[in-house]
Amino acid sequence: MAMMPPQDTFGLLRIEKTLAAIPYALDRDVRHEFFRERSARHVRNRIRRDDVENLVAFKLGFQRKKTRVGSGVARHAAALGARVTVSEVDPVAALQAAFAGYAVEPLADAAAHADVLISTTGIAHTVAVEHLDRLPEGAAVAVGGGAFQEISLRAALDAGAVETSRRGAVSVLRLANGRSIRVLDDGHCINVSAAEGNPIQVMDLSFGVQLSAVDYLIAGRGTLTPAVHILPRSADDRVAALALGAFGGGLDAVSSAQSDYLTSWRPRDVTP
Repeated sequence: MAMMPPQDTFGLLRIEKTLAAIPYALDRDVRHEFFRERSARHVRNRIRRDDVENLVAFKLGFQRKKTRVGSGVARHAAALGARVTVSEVDPVAALQAAFAGYAVEPLADAAAHADVLISTTGIAHTVAVEHLDRLPEGAAVAVGGGAFQEISLRAALDAGAVETSRRGAVSVLRLANGRSIRVLDDGHCINVSAAEGNPIQVMDLSFGVQLSAVDYLIAGRGTLTPAVHILPRSADDRVAALALGAFGGGLDAVSSAQSDYLTSWRPRDVTP
């Protein structure tokens, strides 16, 4: 069996152990980089424009877990004046966040001083009841990842939380500890469910990469082993070059002198 990958990492986790040949297009740069930027922009715009007022400067408790959407949201929030705190499980990603100038704390600690907490993991129960209970009065919580119950709202209701009011996409939840928080769009993926979603320019790139994956499957019929196969860089480059051309852009070419420098053990002219 050969199959196309899903459009998110969460879906891939469910199929990567199946006996199938799967070209993994999701990990290609042309999709990751543009989805990160565009998704982050929609998360930021939705919070700024419609859902939460007076958040020009705010602290951000932020669960990233290796997602590029997370780093994009952090960057946009910082550009708007936020004091960003990143929560991570990966030490390398946590160090990257620290080098980028963000505070790095466990989520339980970050939640205690967050005005806005955004989860971008795509993993259910990232923001658990114990994290919600740590939020200050009036804090807002949202999802930029996409998994159902990424914020454990059902568990919060089972623990005694009560919705006390709702205005548009913002509901006020009174927790069992007596504090009230604002939940944006019921914890759904806010850039899709409550804003403009992924724009056509990004979806066009994604579908182009998926079509390249189909071509890869057909060309490799009968030769691909049951595994997740990374789509070749050449397919990614082709999609990016076509998209660049559609925007009226052009590329430089590597000169012979540059090629010599890149491929020679002792390049001419620059060897001491």
